[in-house]
Amino acid sequence: MDTLFIIFLALSFLIGTIPFGFIYMRMAGKGDLRKMGSNNVGATNALRAGGKKIGALTLISDLTKGMIPVVLAIKFLPGSELWCLLATVLGHMFPPWLKFKGGKGVATAAGGLFVFSPLVGLLCLATHLTTIALTRVSAIASLVMVSFAPLWTWILIDSKSALITMLIGFLIIMKHAENIGRILNKTEKKLGNKSGETETDNPTAEESPRKT
Repeated sequence: MDTLFIIFLALSFLIGTIPFGFIYMRMAGKGDLRKMGSNNVGATNALRAGGKKIGALTLISDLTKGMIPVVLAIKFLPGSELWCLLATVLGHMFPPWLKFKGGKGVATAAGGLFVFSPLVGLLCLATHLTTIALTRVSAIASLVMVSFAPLWTWILIDSKSALITMLIGFLIIMKHAENIGRILNKTEKKLGNKSGETETDNPTAEESPRKT
């Protein structure tokens, strides 16, 4: 195996291990993100636990984290872009600095795919936003997006790229195992709900008791 390729994979993994959500929460004096909400260091949990500013910073940083290795691969090692993105997503999911308990890789993967193919990235974004509008459930939107990403990649790029994209999507789906369980049980939180509300809560009845 080419030495440069191995170096790029290792560098991509290291970039992926930077836990931006965890760092921003600590810098803001808000505590350990791993002990809040879904115990995840990704942008959605950062938004719920730390507010809009920290959520937005985490999202932008995780998107950028996926973009950088792909940009470097395009410039210095063409043909390795999606392999580098895969390594970055793995780093994001399993950072050694956080005992291998990282994020779910959605934003990181989306950022890299957008650089790899802006049209694929836009289709993924459209898929995500459409699903969010219909369901208001972040996990469902993420699962639908990564399920369709290989199809968009196959149509617009080629089958080899689609297979690597499918592998990335499979890893992300596996990371959403708990969310899938909650979705099936109709207890997954919707975006915009206050803490403790789930899909089965009734937000319209003022007399309805809320969970504490």
